[in-house]
Amino acid sequence: MHPVFPVHSGGELWLFIVNMSPKYRDLRSNPQIALHALPTVQGGEEFHLRGDAEKIFDAEKKGQVVAATEGRQGAHPFEALFRVRIHSALHTLWENWGTAQTWPNYRKWRS
Repeated sequence: MHPVFPVHSGGELWLFIVNMSPKYRDLRSNPQIALHALPTVQGGEEFHLRGDAEKIFDAEKKGQVVAATEGRQGAHPFEALFRVRIHSALHTLWENWGTAQTWPNYRKWRS
């Protein structure tokens, strides 16, 4: 598991990944990716997606995605940009979170 910086820009999902990280090396050899956001202590909602990530070399496109973060991500040369093509997504809403009656409600999507 390696941290990435997801960005939604122009109707697409993008990732900034530090080019010295194991995740960067992993994606360069195998573009498959899975992202999972766990529920917080306060709420019972989580999200999981699968897809593949393509490294983007286009400086203009990178500039557009950096602008979408208001310059907080991707402004350094060591932050590589990847476009994510989503193959499937799963959203789970946990009812009665934190009780003995906790129950998941799933919404699934496949491309």
